[in-house]
Amino acid sequence: MINEIDYATMTITKRWRQFFVETAREELFPTEIELKDYTTFGVGGKAKNAFFPTDIKQLEKILFLSKRYELPYYVLGRGSNTLASDDGYGGVLIALRNNFSQIDFKGETITAQAGALTCQLAKLACERSLCGAEFLALLPASVGGAVTMNAGCFGYSFSDLVVSVEATNGNGVEVFTANKCGFGYRKSVFQENGYVIGSVKLKLKRADKQNIETLTKSLRAKKYSQPLGERTAGSVFLNGEIPSAKLIDECGLKGFSLGGAEISAKHANFIVNRSNATQKDISTLIDIVKNTVFEKKGIILDTEIKFLGD
Repeated sequence: MINEIDYATMTITKRWRQFFVETAREELFPTEIELKDYTTFGVGGKAKNAFFPTDIKQLEKILFLSKRYELPYYVLGRGSNTLASDDGYGGVLIALRNNFSQIDFKGETITAQAGALTCQLAKLACERSLCGAEFLALLPASVGGAVTMNAGCFGYSFSDLVVSVEATNGNGVEVFTANKCGFGYRKSVFQENGYVIGSVKLKLKRADKQNIETLTKSLRAKKYSQPLGERTAGSVFLNGEIPSAKLIDECGLKGFSLGGAEISAKHANFIVNRSNATQKDISTLIDIVKNTVFEKKGIILDTEIKFLGD
């Protein structure tokens, strides 16, 4: 007699087999990758089933088949807001990076695929004397991830630029106008509605190139208060009425380290992979911060970072 655990394993194996047959028919083939090489934290184990679609139709097909065979999936951009598990990820990993990074200009309108780098978009806009995207030069993120999180800094947000978003849930492609994107502080409707962004249309303005470069340099100067060039995932905690960095600093945790992970001595809302940190080091450090701030300040910090893994 087959017990329930064995039956469940057999069912999952059968689903995976069917999934691989279907993706092969579409000439979509999985690749095994090391997640530490695909996240800015530089931590994480193996992902055995990573797919690299090149257009929204391929993206739609992978989503459709993942849902059809009830397989878990995760969409990974540039990995700048992600903490990957030491144990890796056994689901379907959909990577939107250089394979999905075309940027097209038509006058003052830009259409960028989800895997395009925000800093590259800002650079190309400046070269064409288009302003409004200067702050994107400071975000080490993909366009799709930045829109999903409504990323921003120094009073600027990605939602300020969006005209429309093309996305798919695996059952067709839909265009969301800006007012249907549900933008708010570090959030959008794409965090909840099951749609994955394929491309974004942005509207910028004409300006003097020198003025654009001056503003970009000014913003970069402000950014120097953050641990630039180090292995971080950006801000760890969302800000409330009191900035999270201020709360953490006042609790005496700035510079505190655990294993290879450290709360940045430069900016307390950043955790740095200082020396071969593991996901467990970082996760434990996050818990210590949350517990300490709650005990000393009575405030619950919410994490901005997303977890990827088993």
